[in-house]
Amino acid sequence: MPANLNRQPENHEYYDFQEDYTPKYQEFQDFDDSRTKLRELIFFARLAFFCIVTILTCFILLVAKFPPLFAFPSALLISWGVTAAVKSAFKHFKAKQ
Repeated sequence: MPANLNRQPENHEYYDFQEDYTPKYQEFQDFDDSRTKLRELIFFARLAFFCIVTILTCFILLVAKFPPLFAFPSALLISWGVTAAVKSAFKHFKAKQ
């Protein structure tokens, strides 16, 4: 394909460019570290509580001669229910204060 030799160079002075005056950076907004740390601590406490309840429930079900195929899923469901009940109890207790 032949090059366009008759092409005139564009002169950008003829065009009206509007410069964008928005800043190229944004101010850093500091997070509330104490609130974030408390949320993380509560998350890991709930996780540890779920694990402990699961282990104890599974142990009780296995000692009671429950079949292992049903003991482990039952223990997971029971511990999930207990954890949800404790969470709702804390929310109810917190709402009363």
